[in-house]
Amino acid sequence: MAHASAGGHELAEFLPRRGWTPANHDALLAALVRWRAQRDAPPPLAIFDWDNTCVFNDVAEASLRHLLSELQLRCSPQELDASLPPADAATQLPCGGGQVSYAALREDVLTAYRALWPAMQRGEGAAQKGSDAHRDFSSKVGALYFGLEQSPAFGAAIAYPVLVSLYRNLTWSQVEELAQAAWRAAAAEPFGELVVRSATPGTAGHVEYRLPQHIRLYPEMAELMAALQHVGVEVGVVTASYEPLVRGVARLLGVVPRGAAI
Repeated sequence: MAHASAGGHELAEFLPRRGWTPANHDALLAALVRWRAQRDAPPPLAIFDWDNTCVFNDVAEASLRHLLSELQLRCSPQELDASLPPADAATQLPCGGGQVSYAALREDVLTAYRALWPAMQRGEGAAQKGSDAHRDFSSKVGALYFGLEQSPAFGAAIAYPVLVSLYRNLTWSQVEELAQAAWRAAAAEPFGELVVRSATPGTAGHVEYRLPQHIRLYPEMAELMAALQHVGVEVGVVTASYEPLVRGVARLLGVVPRGAAI
């Protein structure tokens, strides 16, 4: 068996059994022994998916919730308007088990943001937390994003760029720091589901969106990354999330060395 082969006992210290099935654990140890014996130039590269693979739940969704709850956006209402797909009165988005007018939801997002923006420009966004405009904006942005993602008329190809546009005018370092703050907050939460509801009906009516609470790194994946690096394999991450969000969290957790691919 792999863990009984030369070097297997030593490598088992880097990759304990934990939740691995016996067959998979043995196969991984055998591969680590084999890769350590190789002297390839360039070295092998192991690429990991991130959200819901290396981590429990989703870094991008946790960061979106933090971005909205803390009102850390830096884009103007005009920039936000330009980043959203044009309104079509006939387009409906899935929302809360039903349908909602995309045009109405879009207008409610912009109306709430225009009300918040003057205070945010003055650096007084914290004073707006919990206000009707803040609750409407947070809930309706969330409903709009997830509605776009789940809509056959739009889908992820439209929803993901809209999500990234919310970080407009934040530097790469600021986005990394925001993701790290979001991680710390979500990691301290209990398991569960957070429901964000609008305060007023606006044009689209009352809406809500739901997000899972809590986030954590799977220890099996962190140990596998470390074991691979120990035997000379380079480690990287591939992600559909905005790159600095994942990069910031990976740096915070120490699972991807500086300079590694993300």
